Amino acid sequence: MNSTLMSLHTLAPLLALTLILTSCDRLTPARVTAGRGDTIVVNNVRQTRLAAYRLNQRGDTLGERPMRWRQVAGDARSLAPEGIVDCSQRGNMEAEVATGDVAARIAILCRPIAMLYFTPGENIRLKGGPVPYGLTGVGRDGQPVLQIAGRVELQDTSVIGLVDGQIIPRRVGDAWIRVTAGDCDEYVPVTVEDPVTDIDSLVVNRPYEESLAMVPGEWKTWQAPPGLSFITLTGDSASLASLQIAASRANCARLRIVAKGISCILGDTSRIVVRNTDQTRQAMASLRVERRISTSGSSVRRVRRSSGSSETSYCTLMLGPSAG
Repeated sequence: MNSTLMSLHTLAPLLALTLILTSCDRLTPARVTAGRGDTIVVNNVRQTRLAAYRLNQRGDTLGERPMRWRQVAGDARSLAPEGIVDCSQRGNMEAEVATGDVAARIAILCRPIAMLYFTPGENIRLKGGPVPYGLTGVGRDGQPVLQIAGRVELQDTSVIGLVDGQIIPRRVGDAWIRVTAGDCDEYVPVTVEDPVTDIDSLVVNRPYEESLAMVPGEWKTWQAPPGLSFITLTGDSASLASLQIAASRANCARLRIVAKGISCILGDTSRIVVRNTDQTRQAMASLRVERRISTSGSSVRRVRRSSGSSETSYCTLMLGPSAG
């Protein structure tokens, strides 16, 4: 009994010391890391603060502590000791970041973007299946930016979902996706639509579409429900050059967002008219009649800025693929 008590008295301090040492190991930084593979991509034109993290031996992230930064190689850039970097020009640099006795070398890729493109654009089909999305950038020098450190977020998941780089359509309706990259922090609209086969069924987010094969000199007319509609033709340049689009007994204006299209307020007696003016060749195109509740909107346009964005425009976010 006495020997057992003596053993417990002997082990207790050792156990306490072990717990203290284990606790110290968990709180002591073993290394510093930043970005993926110790590489940071900076897409900001404005000065921005770099982020680094302290890790213990187990790889757990420790609490924030002041870091010391200094440039050690690469293109001349402004890098303050507290980690504020000026990446307004394209280039590469290496920096050392340290906390206490632990330090790491970090590659910094300055890739400022002046314009960001979000694909696939504004409209996706309900029955079209998942649609891949992506971010492409154009720098202040007009050249493509291939490295984008961006984030895409969705708040309302009832209309669409975001899964593994794809947009999943769930029901007809409108949604907003928040896109953050560099100095861009804005919302892009995504509309899930389900086309109708009968123009009388035309409503918002249910456009009417028809493939046209018009013989020389042919006219075609349609009577759509009254209201504001965008009416467009798409096809090869030769066919579009010979096709005319109009609406009788309606107030119309030309759409600048497409090669061949008009915006019309249709009445009860209005008719959409498409004519092949070529007297020798057939013309083929696709007709689309889209009901709108306002005149705003296009497939490539400036999108809604988030409430946290700066009023100064350092980056423009567009819908659709980059021209480059």
